[in-house]
Amino acid sequence: MALLYDRVYIDGFGECRGMGRCGTCRVFIDGDPATLTGMDRNEVSTLTKAGTEGEGVRLSCQILVDEHLDGRTVTVLGEE
Repeated sequence: MALLYDRVYIDGFGECRGMGRCGTCRVFIDGDPATLTGMDRNEVSTLTKAGTEGEGVRLSCQILVDEHLDGRTVTVLGEE
């Protein structure tokens, strides 16, 4: 998240710098959500407040990048 915030410059992305509180890094990840790292209460609360909770919707700052992401499509969600 620090790399994205400091170097990639996606406008409005990652405002809380990976704390799971702002919801600007909301993504949809295809495939089985059970294979991803678990959600903590900050992530659940933030997604609920944003009205975007649902299967496959996560905060990218809260997802461990590992072999479970291999071959999956990650879509950044914008303001609807």
